[in-house]
Amino acid sequence: MKTLSTDIKKGQVIKYGNLWGVALEDAKPSNIKNHVSVDVKILRQTVKHRGGYKKTYEGGYTDIYVYRNTTQVKTK
Repeated sequence: MKTLSTDIKKGQVIKYGNLWGVALEDAKPSNIKNHVSVDVKILRQTVKHRGGYKKTYEGGYTDIYVYRNTTQVKTK
């Protein structure tokens, strides 16, 4: 399922690149023109890369995801 980046709400599980995270707050305007930023807590996960390489992320740390206003963000 996808949602517009400006419609991200607290508690949603969203994707940025290969990483999934839980939004800690609603999307807010960023310092960059036509962008929004979202504070997230990264989830524990295993990401599969090309050639069979896998990397495990322990999760639990916070990060900031920045999206354009018109981006469709993948959600769980």
